Amino acid sequence: DDIFNKLIYKITRFIHFLKIYNVIFIPFLGESNAGKSTIINGIIGKELLPTNSNECTKRGILINYTPDETIIYNAKLKEEIDLTGQKNYYFSASVTSNDIIGRGDNKVKDILNSLNSDFNLKEENSFYYIQTRIKLFDDIGLNESLKEMIYLIDFPGFGTGNVFEKRNTYGKVMSICNTFIFVVRNTLIRENSSQRKLQSLFTQAQMQKKKLS
Repeated sequence: DDIFNKLIYKITRFIHFLKIYNVIFIPFLGESNAGKSTIINGIIGKELLPTNSNECTKRGILINYTPDETIIYNAKLKEEIDLTGQKNYYFSASVTSNDIIGRGDNKVKDILNSLNSDFNLKEENSFYYIQTRIKLFDDIGLNESLKEMIYLIDFPGFGTGNVFEKRNTYGKVMSICNTFIFVVRNTLIRENSSQRKLQSLFTQAQMQKKKLS
């Protein structure tokens, strides 16, 4: 609890510092079973994302605030090339009533728990987009416009054969993020592995020719 409270304090400071941006993306990165989804569940104040002893998150998940019921849509990470030939990345989602694939906490949990572990390589840029009430934002008194600017991103954990790693999706997303939270399990045995993976992520992001903030 003490570690979680310290993390919440740091996230709160991040948010107030980053509110100079029009959109704030905060990705949670780390190895499989490090506790990324558990931390996000603590932030939103309910057990929405799947968590257990096995790898749970099979697809990237964007989480955005709404005061209304929980809704889930499909989203894509897309790229565009500007006049200088540089690639830029952005998230795209259609959020009309016809595009809703699930309503309510229980239905969203069912959808997330039903993802096939054999994730199709053709879907490496596919995300889920969830709108739900985020308890932390209410607790720290953020105004409504700032709440809606912030997107939490839950990534699949690092691992052999991970689609995100194969297609550099981590680096693409990090190139548009304002900050990130790197989650490491409380053990020293994999510390060096985690550090190497983090360095690799920075390299990937730099290869996207975007400056990390």
